[in-house]
Amino acid sequence: MKTLIQELKIIEDRALDFHEIQTILAGKCKNLHVKYTDLQSLHNSYMLSDILPKGVNAALVLLTARLNSRVNRHWVTFLRHQNGKIDFYDPLSLGIHTLSGYMHDNGYFARFVTGIKADVNRKKHQRSAELIKTCGLHNTCRMVAFATQDLYNNQYDHWIASVN
Repeated sequence: MKTLIQELKIIEDRALDFHEIQTILAGKCKNLHVKYTDLQSLHNSYMLSDILPKGVNAALVLLTARLNSRVNRHWVTFLRHQNGKIDFYDPLSLGIHTLSGYMHDNGYFARFVTGIKADVNRKKHQRSAELIKTCGLHNTCRMVAFATQDLYNNQYDHWIASVN
């Protein structure tokens, strides 16, 4: 059986899919209950229970952005802490309004994140959106840190910046 660190050593130019992330997380964190959602399938008609239903504390969400006639897919995470507060994590830290603009959803996603009062991370951890497809790995690390230490976004940023 591989350790999490061994499984995270994957080529950066290939994005992870649902199955690969599930395999990486399988059995690693007993306190992690993840729902996987392709946001495009919800057609700009979703609410918190669609993303983070009861009994789920982490949501890995695949966004679809249309940039210059190119379709890009990007992983983000919603985390529900033990006290009920919700974190939104985007490893590129693009901001909810920018993401909403890229999704061409007339601001629906930004209003959703604002409406659930999610704390949005402000620090960028993923190097680039061009040719580096590590958002799945970054979100996997974020969920593991959440499940094992219940870190909030600002605490995660401090933790990830201090790890060699």
